Formats: sequence, structure tokens, C-alpha cells
Amino acid sequence: MLWVVWLGACAYHADKGTMYQQLGEKQGITGVVDKLLVLIARDELLNKRFVDVDIPIFREHLIEQLCQVADGPCEYTGGTMSEVHRGLNISDAEFNRLVTHLREAMTQQQIPYVTQNRLLSTLAPMHSEVTYQ
Repeated sequence: MLWVVWLGACAYHADKGTMYQQLGEKQGITGVVDKLLVLIARDELLNKRFVDVDIPIFREHLIEQLCQVADGPCEYTGGTMSEVHRGLNISDAEFNRLVTHLREAMTQQQIPYVTQNRLLSTLAPMHSEVTYQ
């Protein structure tokens, strides 16, 4: 009987699809980004970083980037992380705060924690390209 439960669990995990699908495809990723923007706007540490940012362009580029990183059908059209963040001297605390907000946005969008961790692990290598540039 136990092996039936185990086989069912394996089939359930196999049917979940790609990370892009697990994030809810473009619509789900857009929901995550929109929720993230609200969280950033409410955060006194981070919102001043976005005063001179063109939010609609930032939004579109972030949607493209998350879609591409999740192996979706999108193409990221923004600059490299090093180019975009050069001279901003973003601290580890600011970077970590943004990651916390991204996780909260995914939780609000009901993205499973396993998928959240998969996405965050693909974004983690960008840390050195974003901070202290």
C-alpha cells in the first residue's frame, strides 16, 4: 500500500511541469512582479532606490527576465545586471530585502516553496553583479 502512495507522489511531482509552468506562466510571473512592486513601494529602505527608475520599463524587463530564467518563451531585452546596477552601490542588506519581498510576492501568488527556491537559486548568482557596483 505504501508503494502506491509513493508512486502517486512521484507522478504528482512529474506532472507539475517546468519552472515556467509552476510559476503560472507569463500571467503568474506578471502577478509576482506586480506584487513585488507594491512591496518595494511600501519599503522605506528600498523605495528611494526607485525614485528615478522608469517603473513601467523596469516592470516589463523584470517580467521578461523572470520568464527567461524560468525557461519560458520570453526574451530579456534589458541590460546586463552589471550594466544596470553599475555605480548604485547596492548593499547586501538591500539585495536581501528585495529577495525577501520577491519571496513574499511569490507566496502571495501561491507559488509553491519548492518552485520559489528553484527560481531564487537561478537568480542567486546575480548577487555579485548587482551589489557594490
